[in-house]
Amino acid sequence: MERIEFILKAVSHLVWSLILEGLLFIILGILVYIYPALLIVLTAVFFLFTGLTLVSIGLKVRRYSKIKIDF
Repeated sequence: MERIEFILKAVSHLVWSLILEGLLFIILGILVYIYPALLIVLTAVFFLFTGLTLVSIGLKVRRYSKIKIDF
């Protein structure tokens, strides 16, 4: 029974995160429509955030991985 409750809880969190993400994108879409120059700023922030996140994940995988990759 605990596995079913865990799965239902995980699905519930997933649904709420998708709803919140959808609302955020709607709001951002309206703001970009009103202020077209905002698209440039949002794109730059997105690229910076994504790049920093990927570098962070890569360093953590490299640190905790048993496979050694030499560059």
